[in-house]
Amino acid sequence: MTVKIFYFALHLNAAFLLSFARPDCITETVVAKSKALVEVVDVQKICKDGQFECRNGECIEDQFLCDGRADCSDQSDETRSECSKPERICSKSAFRCDYGACVNQDTVCNGVKDCLDNSDELLAECPKPSQKRELLIHVRIDDEAENHYVEQPETLPG
Repeated sequence: MTVKIFYFALHLNAAFLLSFARPDCITETVVAKSKALVEVVDVQKICKDGQFECRNGECIEDQFLCDGRADCSDQSDETRSECSKPERICSKSAFRCDYGACVNQDTVCNGVKDCLDNSDELLAECPKPSQKRELLIHVRIDDEAENHYVEQPETLPG
């Protein structure tokens, strides 16, 4: 990440200590020597060990990376490029989503989208929801004057 630092230098070649902090990540400190009023400094924001840095700079715990749910607000923890890396291996009790994330095998074909791409519900062995739902109801209407009744089937939209 490149950060432009604007400052007013009273003395050329004076050293300035600049700190960049983010509450959920380690503070990055940069020492820049003043030679101009605008200086460009490369700053690498580093998440703590065991954390993943989202593209937008957020830090999430590694355990939430490629788990089928977007934990980064920019969803960069659930991308095909991140989740399909060779070092990402699903456990034997997990299902690998088409884009590479791992979700619990028990949640496959349960009618709930567990993979961000819904690939856990699109398998051939998953039951397909009915295209048209109908409920047949018999209604009895008594007509006391004529002393007979009529049954009318009704179909309700699903």
